Amino acid sequence: MLSLYSSGQIQCEEITKKISEILYPLGFDLVKAFPAQRYNSNLSPASSLAPLPTYFRTSTLSIIVGNTKHLWPIFLKFYANFQSVTKRKKSNNRIISSSYDNPLDCYTIQSITSAVKQAISINNYSTKYSDVKYDIRYTFDLDEKKFVAFQRLAQDAGLAYYNKTCFLCVHEEFGPWFGLRAVITFDIEGPPNDSFLFPPLKNPYPEGDALLKSKLAKILGTENHNYHQLTTPTYSSKSEFTKIKSGLDDDDDGKRKKFMNSFDNAKWYEWVELRDFASGFMTKYNLEKY
Repeated sequence: MLSLYSSGQIQCEEITKKISEILYPLGFDLVKAFPAQRYNSNLSPASSLAPLPTYFRTSTLSIIVGNTKHLWPIFLKFYANFQSVTKRKKSNNRIISSSYDNPLDCYTIQSITSAVKQAISINNYSTKYSDVKYDIRYTFDLDEKKFVAFQRLAQDAGLAYYNKTCFLCVHEEFGPWFGLRAVITFDIEGPPNDSFLFPPLKNPYPEGDALLKSKLAKILGTENHNYHQLTTPTYSSKSEFTKIKSGLDDDDDGKRKKFMNSFDNAKWYEWVELRDFASGFMTKYNLEKY
């Protein structure tokens, strides 16, 4: 009987399944296989972005890894026992921004590296996976030779639509409320680079685009739209801050709003709102109300 799959496709499915099985209990529940060539082919020739490695194949297995809220209770257990290590910005000639100070980055590196090593330690009848070359690139990897445009990558992989109006990836089920963590590329034959397997993704909620444009214009049109990068609060004195903070125990929305607006960083909520506008999480009534 003829097999419906080539040995290369079987290897691709085996590795992807194993990676998914190992990462899920670690909190990373979004795993999607795709050919690295899909991302590479969409890079502009003038782009400074480095392509994913292809290992001289016509289709090379890449796996994008992310998470939903499934990660947080698992990560918090890790965080409870987390001890800061010496800050290092260089590791194997790679610049990883504060990854060893950032507990989530540290946990991501630890989990994904361990998952890959476990997955390739399993051999089948035709392949010794332990000899397979691989490459891991993280969302916080800033080395220009490793930097990946993950929003574009998520769309090329068929994981989530990249809404360029607000520069957010919108998942059909989870909206923009998920995180992208890494992409793993193996020296293994990937899935066929076929438009049938990877059809163009459509905006799952186009009704919100007009509101997004209006909201962004309002934010970016303000004199101080970079408030999310500031560390200096706008309240005039510590006594004012203490007075405002003491009112938080009251059921007074006015006091609460005054406290929230007393910090430049507190205006982050305007950026956070964009996520709900970009997804179907808001009803038509609330969209019109806002």
